[in-house]
Amino acid sequence: MTHKLADIIKANNELIRNEQAGAAAHVISENIKMLQFHVATLVDNDMPGLPRFVTILCVCVCVCVCVY
Repeated sequence: MTHKLADIIKANNELIRNEQAGAAAHVISENIKMLQFHVATLVDNDMPGLPRFVTILCVCVCVCVCVY
């Protein structure tokens, strides 16, 4: 869930930056759609008509070597 919240914050920040920079209307529209997508998939990830959001988790394995 924290990945999804991070995506929402990133999309919102991108929207704010583009609005303040005076970006073109189509860019703002795409930012709004992306923000809506992330919020919608936070609420219900199985909504018909929307692609399913999938988080790929990376598992790191640490190897410790002891030297005597």
